[in-house]
Amino acid sequence: MNNNKPMKKTILTFCLIFSSFFVQTTFAQTTHFTENFGTAALPAGWSNDSMGLPALNLWIFNNQYNRTITGAGFDANFAIFDSDEGSTNDNIDENASLTSPAINIAAATGVLSLEFDEQYRALAGPNTQGSSRRVEITSDGGITWNTLVFDSLNVGYPNPATHTAINISSSLGATNIQVRFTYTGSYDWWWAIDNVTIKSFPGCTTAPNAGSTIASAASVCSGVNFTLSLAGADSGIVISYQWQSSPDSINWTSISSAIAPTLTTSTTVATYYRCVLTCSGFSANSLPVHLTILSPSLCYCTANLGGSGCPSTDIIRNVSFAGTTLNNTDTICNFINGSTLSAFSPVGSATATLTRGNSYTLSVTTTSNNIISVWIDYNQNGIYEPNEWNQVSTTSTAGVANTINVNIPFGIPGGQTGMRIRSRANGNTNDSTSACINFGSGETEDYTVTIDIGTGISNVSNNFTLTVVPNPANAFLSININGTQAETAELKLINVQGQLVFSELVQCAGKYTKTLDVTTFAKGIYTLQMIGSSGVINKKVVIE
Repeated sequence: MNNNKPMKKTILTFCLIFSSFFVQTTFAQTTHFTENFGTAALPAGWSNDSMGLPALNLWIFNNQYNRTITGAGFDANFAIFDSDEGSTNDNIDENASLTSPAINIAAATGVLSLEFDEQYRALAGPNTQGSSRRVEITSDGGITWNTLVFDSLNVGYPNPATHTAINISSSLGATNIQVRFTYTGSYDWWWAIDNVTIKSFPGCTTAPNAGSTIASAASVCSGVNFTLSLAGADSGIVISYQWQSSPDSINWTSISSAIAPTLTTSTTVATYYRCVLTCSGFSANSLPVHLTILSPSLCYCTANLGGSGCPSTDIIRNVSFAGTTLNNTDTICNFINGSTLSAFSPVGSATATLTRGNSYTLSVTTTSNNIISVWIDYNQNGIYEPNEWNQVSTTSTAGVANTINVNIPFGIPGGQTGMRIRSRANGNTNDSTSACINFGSGETEDYTVTIDIGTGISNVSNNFTLTVVPNPANAFLSININGTQAETAELKLINVQGQLVFSELVQCAGKYTKTLDVTTFAKGIYTLQMIGSSGVINKKVVIE
């Protein structure tokens, strides 16, 4: 089938009322109607038209276009509206309805359910020149129809197909109902259904078996989705679900909108989870599961980062932080998880200790002409975020070291955290959002560095002294530099997020004084740096 085929716009005006979910009933039930389309022809009592009008295309029951549909209850024979029709009758508006005979539900009590197996392969959607599937029900012989489902999303595609159950208890009290399945579109794939049944469930006389809570992983990365489900629990359309969380397995809080048999969610702290199952006023709690948070070092993206592959001459050769132990020369190219990636243990010359509030000179040398970036996971959440990024070089030269000053923010936690260096061929994108994207060239190197909370003050120059008054400051800050030699230096004021808020080149010859207006700066803690050829001086500054 041609995905770029033309479509004709079909205007639809029905409202979306969608209520389908997976169900495997374990409760007593009464089956009032069933149809498995086993004869490969339109079953007796069913109609196949366009809402009472002649249809250009109709539902078929012998799968003559050989769609492979597996899962749920599908067998060789089923009902299918195949819009493609083997590429015949294309570009015509289609509005084909398959309607059941009258179904007697006079004896139904409790919960009434419409169930069927289905696969719907969509193209675009209602009012977008695409297709839609609609399920309707009538209890007055077709005078009025109630829309149960109207949407354009894939259901049970790709395989396996799915079992859909819809609560139609609002029809209880009627003598007869009819169900109508309508496909609307133009040359837009297919909708297949099988095993249409109407069942009623009398409800529960005792609490359901809630089973055990199962998680897709015992430990998870902070903020990364995981899935919760139930094992050994009763199921059925008569049961309602409410997921809950707890910090201690004692005090429980219901999770908003978490009312399906499964739950996909995330957490940033270790948490207990359970599900409350309720049936006819009786409730039971599933056995809880406790999810712990993985170390951030185990959560960094490492798969499908791309790179130049191995063996290769397009790699990072040396990474170093001046004044620290990090000075790593790497001549090996590692290709793992679809990535040209090297990850170094935090030992010897492959790691550094960086003190909060200080500035360090980072040097990166590559074997090809590259654009180079560095990220340090300052908040230790296992994610290399845009505000943790620095551009090392946009146009490096092969074999030549590229250097930048990296400012370590004040307000970050201490301890080990990750640092990532990425190189890519000149002329490509390697920016703040590129920590996890696939590159076609270059290499990724991962390091672990230690953040020392320190005092926030460091003096590594013997030729100059730096003082600031008043401190704290609320209007103006007087910056005073005293030196023993002439030097050109850079003054920087950096906030706790590592962002540069002020920068200026100054000529120091003996004594230098500057008055800085700080009234436009946010209140908080800052680092004032003086960076010269003889060293770096850092001062902690508070603005009130």
